[in-house]
Amino acid sequence: MGHWKTLAALFALSLTWPALGSISLCTGGQLYATTQHGSPKAYFYLPLDPSLNAAAATSIVLTGRQVLIDIALGPGGAPPLLNPNCFFINSELPGGFEPGDYLVRWTVRRLTYCASGTCEAETATFSLTLTVAEPLSCYSSYGAWFDVVPWPPIGGTTIKALHASTNVIPYVVSVPTVTITGRTIRIHQAGTYSGPPPPPTIYCISTSANLGVLASGQYDVTWELATGSGLETHQYSLDVLDAASIPALQWPILVGLVAALAIVSVRALQG
Repeated sequence: MGHWKTLAALFALSLTWPALGSISLCTGGQLYATTQHGSPKAYFYLPLDPSLNAAAATSIVLTGRQVLIDIALGPGGAPPLLNPNCFFINSELPGGFEPGDYLVRWTVRRLTYCASGTCEAETATFSLTLTVAEPLSCYSSYGAWFDVVPWPPIGGTTIKALHASTNVIPYVVSVPTVTITGRTIRIHQAGTYSGPPPPPTIYCISTSANLGVLASGQYDVTWELATGSGLETHQYSLDVLDAASIPALQWPILVGLVAALAIVSVRALQG
């Protein structure tokens, strides 16, 4: 009797699912992953064949330099597709990525009803390499952004600060001068431009500065850019963690620290 139940389940599966071995991307579909260093989230897109449309349960985890995404399809149905040509499965991962290459791997499992309940009928994997560049990017047409590598910053380790700000002039910035006095960090750079009047657009001035080895604690950071138009000043708060406290921190707390890293950015033109 058990064999007949299994055959009946497989027959029902054949009526509602494509043939086994058919886990594939939709026509013209491409794997896609995007994030930038300092970005609050990373996004991952898997465009499957529309015939695979089913209820989807997704889990995602970052392990070292690997992003592992597990997707279970079915056995339940799903609403009609917004795009009839592709079944998109979107995943997000909170927190910033340190610069470097990451292997992104999707594992797709098709689940079906069987005599024992739910069985895994088929599995397929897809992968790509995601490269996260070190320079910060400007995320809007006005503002400034601050981050550090590695993240989170830990006392007793070498820390590099990253900075990006918008400007109507594509300045070339000098090597930064870093002055650390107690819990105050001042980073000063000069910006120069000697070409013809630049096209009227918004330019992103991205730079970095080595802070060296810092003790744990909170620091007030001032990043200055001196140009022919005056002095641009951006202020931030940097929390350097005690290494002993790291094992006790859970990921929600770390995500909160990411959001709190750049508390305020103030631009003041002087002169």
